[in-house]
Amino acid sequence: MPKLADRVQVTSTTTGTGTFALGSATTGFRTFNAAFTNGDIVYYAAEDSSGNWEVGYGAVGTATLTRTVIESSNANALVPFPGPTTTVFCTAPAQSLPADQTSNSGKYLTTDGTTTSWATTTGSLASPTITGTVAGGATYTSPTLTGASITAANSNTVEATSGPTSTQLAGNRNKVINGAMQVSQRGTSIAAISTDFTYTADRWAITRGGTINYTQGTSSPPTGFQCYAQYINQSAGNPFLSAIQVIESVNTYDLIGQTVTLSAWIKAAANTSGSTAASLNCGYATTADARLTAFVGAGQSLTLSSSSWARYTYTFTVPSNALTLSPTISLGTMAVGDGLLITGVQLEKGATATPFENRLYGAELALCQRYYASIYIGFDAVGNIYAAQGVTYPVPMRASPTYSAITYTLVSGNVSSVGFDIGSFPAGRPLTGTTVQWGLSSILRAYAFGDFSVTAEL
Repeated sequence: MPKLADRVQVTSTTTGTGTFALGSATTGFRTFNAAFTNGDIVYYAAEDSSGNWEVGYGAVGTATLTRTVIESSNANALVPFPGPTTTVFCTAPAQSLPADQTSNSGKYLTTDGTTTSWATTTGSLASPTITGTVAGGATYTSPTLTGASITAANSNTVEATSGPTSTQLAGNRNKVINGAMQVSQRGTSIAAISTDFTYTADRWAITRGGTINYTQGTSSPPTGFQCYAQYINQSAGNPFLSAIQVIESVNTYDLIGQTVTLSAWIKAAANTSGSTAASLNCGYATTADARLTAFVGAGQSLTLSSSSWARYTYTFTVPSNALTLSPTISLGTMAVGDGLLITGVQLEKGATATPFENRLYGAELALCQRYYASIYIGFDAVGNIYAAQGVTYPVPMRASPTYSAITYTLVSGNVSSVGFDIGSFPAGRPLTGTTVQWGLSSILRAYAFGDFSVTAEL
């Protein structure tokens, strides 16, 4: 806003509409250069003895003043002063003064840089920035802010009363593990799935009415994502397909009775010819760490596109007796080749779907390994050997896991027999590690390596 100063008045011999050349101060006044610094933007008024007048603002120079008119006797345009003398002085235009306060209770004074006005404290302000200090313990109720940036000084707290709250935007707000489908320890493709609750991408199981192929896709995911889970039907007349994550109860107790929002990026498979009618819902169970027995509500019905991704949301209240939650994405009756592409699944507290929470890949992998991990082992020996080696899991398991058989590769040696046994002796540490026993009958030195998996899925 242009500056003001008291007792500033000079004469000028400038004619026309150009920059004023400022003369000496009139008696009892001072010059613009005495009151301001070169470059300051100031308010001014100019008049002559013929009744010409002009009010505006301009930049102070050395004995000069540029002119931008606000009002004038020349239809509010610059006045072509004829000379020989014009009086130029500093004054406050009416529009720079506080606007009429009549009937403006509860409003606040604002300016566009030259003109002041009263604004209402309700409605929407387009992208304002508010900075300042609030006295300790004081409460400030702001206008509705759209795209606002608010700075709280002196360790005060600014809390939104609508839209995403600070709690929603905090880290680890997403209760879904591997919602971006980046972790797929069981393999990037699994063909001919015909058993319910077969796990695909980590933490994601499917139920189905026929045979399904799973692939971890990386071609053209939504912006901001690297991967997605792709499920393609292989059976005629398949009545349904559902991708489900059963969330461990210890991670959802804080959601009981709360309003929460489930969101996901979903697309129909490229060659879908049958149903594109899908749903976004959340199952629950009244027993801790149990698979779903009911749904929280009707869910959100979706009409999917096979040409573009879309983000869908479903807001609901978690039942007071829901100890286990299971976000579920389903597709109805399908033809062969129909299917779902899914990524960016998020379950969070609040009625607003916030941007997807991208955790570091290593952190996401560790979260997944609480439920499933692939373990690498190896041995190097000669002769008839029977021994055991300890194995530590990457992270502590959710519960005492079950073990797969060991798949191994013999690198060298003349082995007449080899055998493995996992976890039977000694008892081991069921959540953090186990033992692998192996027996070897070899004439020469032998080296082998292999892997097995441990699972504590729900």
